[in-house]
Amino acid sequence: MNTPAPELGITSITLIAFCLLQAFSFSRWRLTDAALIHLRIYIGFGLLANLLFLLSLFKLTPTFNYQLTTEAALLLMTTSLGGLTLSSLKRPLNDLKVYWGGQLILVLTWSVLAFDVQGLASHLTGSSPELGGSSPVQAVVSGIIWLASLATMTINLLVAWRTPRPTQFHNRLRYWLIVTCLTGAAGMILLFDPQFIFPLIGFTMLASAAALASYNVLSYQTQDLKLLYSWGLHYLGIILVISTVTLLGLVTATQLYRYITNRMHLLVLLIVIAILFANAYQPLYQFSTFVFSKIIFGKTQSEQKLIFKKYNQNIRGVLDVQRLSDTALHLMVETLSIDRAIVFIKDRVDGYPAFKPVASLGINEVPLQPLRAESPLIGFLRKERAIIGQFDLEERPEFETMSTDERQWLSSLGMEMYVPVLRQQNLLGILAFGPQVNGLAYSKADQELMSTLADQTALALEGTLLFEQLATINQEVGSLSGQLTVLDQSKSDFLSIASHELRTPLTQIHTYSQLLLDLTEEDLKDEEYVKKVFQGIARGSERIKEVIDLMLDVSAADLGSMHLFVGPVSMKQVYDQAIKPFLHALAERRIALSEEGLADLPIVEADGTRLVQVLENLLGNAVKYTPDRGQITISGRLRVLNDEPGIEIVIKDSGVGIDPEHHETIFDKFFRVDDARHHSTSKTNFKGAGPGLGLTLVKAIIQAHHGQITVASIGRDDLNCPGSTFTFVIPISWTRFETPQLPQSKIVTQQISY
Repeated sequence: MNTPAPELGITSITLIAFCLLQAFSFSRWRLTDAALIHLRIYIGFGLLANLLFLLSLFKLTPTFNYQLTTEAALLLMTTSLGGLTLSSLKRPLNDLKVYWGGQLILVLTWSVLAFDVQGLASHLTGSSPELGGSSPVQAVVSGIIWLASLATMTINLLVAWRTPRPTQFHNRLRYWLIVTCLTGAAGMILLFDPQFIFPLIGFTMLASAAALASYNVLSYQTQDLKLLYSWGLHYLGIILVISTVTLLGLVTATQLYRYITNRMHLLVLLIVIAILFANAYQPLYQFSTFVFSKIIFGKTQSEQKLIFKKYNQNIRGVLDVQRLSDTALHLMVETLSIDRAIVFIKDRVDGYPAFKPVASLGINEVPLQPLRAESPLIGFLRKERAIIGQFDLEERPEFETMSTDERQWLSSLGMEMYVPVLRQQNLLGILAFGPQVNGLAYSKADQELMSTLADQTALALEGTLLFEQLATINQEVGSLSGQLTVLDQSKSDFLSIASHELRTPLTQIHTYSQLLLDLTEEDLKDEEYVKKVFQGIARGSERIKEVIDLMLDVSAADLGSMHLFVGPVSMKQVYDQAIKPFLHALAERRIALSEEGLADLPIVEADGTRLVQVLENLLGNAVKYTPDRGQITISGRLRVLNDEPGIEIVIKDSGVGIDPEHHETIFDKFFRVDDARHHSTSKTNFKGAGPGLGLTLVKAIIQAHHGQITVASIGRDDLNCPGSTFTFVIPISWTRFETPQLPQSKIVTQQISY
């Protein structure tokens, strides 16, 4: 057995290469996308073709037709490469079906010509022509298969090239173009001279194409070919200059050796020349680096250092966020030679944390909007603390959860890189950079420069934000100083009201306690008298308890520690419980009370005891500010609250009304419309008043139920009594709200305590 050594060596090397590539592709077994599946099929057919050709060299089975099976494997390899290109470009599934259907028909036609059904056994076991040396018709069909695959790849690459996509995407297209060229060249070699050239060069080209295709599919970041080419020219130019000078030195030394006969003089001159060239090497290298960097990249390291120094100087004393953002943006554009960029700063938008665009350049048509804190992009920057590219947002699996609207919006911005502005563990902002003007991808040095500039921006931004916070605090302190007089008056009113509220029941308790101490044996025998004394003490202590409980509830609401025991609640039962304390006063003052629709309302998930407090306070206000023989109406109906079903309760009275200027302040602590000096501790007398905490508690309870409360009144008129209307809405269910952290039994079995 005489096997050609060059063919055996090259084929063995390419076979090992295909095996390694297939192993790498299967190492990414978790990725089951179409591109990876096509890659495995493509490499598999290349591996099969290589293996069959290697076996043909050894002729282990002389009767088996290795040539036809090898050519079939090569055709399927080329076909799968076209499918791999389409799937990598994310072409629609119908395009893949049409391509595979047409190619498989051609492959089947070639198979019928090569392995005709009637003579299949003879063709597999008999002699056959060399690889690529088939019949003319068979060769034409084979050529059509190769051309169809290459044409599909080329057309789709050109279409994709014309779409506005990130630089990294176009860089991948360059890799696919190289793969296409290598595959086409291998096909030409197979067609015209398969016997000697194809095993040596054809399989090498196919293995190289498979390696580039695998690198393109299996890696998220590929080396920029234009950048590699530019750096190659850069170093080639430096080497050429240094080599030319070195050659000049050698020529000079040779000429001196020819014309100077005095050996001592020659030696001295050669030493001088060597010293001159040795000292000139470093300046020459630096000069060459400067010149070729300027010519090829348009910038030099020394220029970047100067710009970086200028950047630090310009942003150091800026104490305004907008000015800092504008300054940083223009300096970065100048440093990195880009035509578009955006600066996002951490802020609150509509009450939610977000990153708001505060400065932009080159963005004219696309509307700018904040980046929400829950965006996968923000999560990556906060967690990984690393630069991320737009191409990564489109390809990497960790960004699959990004909404379609956000993905399309980010793509429309035309940005290339997103750089986090970090200060310790805090993400203060984001710098978004567009593509470089020279069309090159950002090199590692560029990304390091971006990170350095972002760090300097973070230092300046932190100081700016602190300064603005201090200015805001000073402004708030200034505005608060104007309210101190009002607060002092409110404090005085509260002390007056609180002392009155507590002094009256304390006096009552004290008086009846003295009577209790002075009881004689004869008095003790009078049950009615003793009962009257104890009832007086009980009424006083109950009133003190009510006032203190009210203050504690309002304090708990201020601290955010108001707990709700949520369970099924009937608003009709809440109403029946809340109206009991006022039945006697309503009858005594002949105030008509009507109720509508409460029994028809559905069961709600709420804290029944707290809702009783709400209705007690609202009904109490209506009773106190409605004159005798007035009218109070409470009604209920279904209502939509924030796209959720809810119930609406309306308490309407024919009382004295409320000035519109007080519609908001009546819910503030200790606020009372009437003069505190005219305060009355009665809960039901006309214009009686409490400590000014009832409506504050009502609002806190409604908000704790994720509801809303409003008041409507045309104004205050003690004579005509225009009345007022209090309306509150709460959701029926808490399914979309966070359930309070309470034992399950309390939530399920909660009932109104009567």
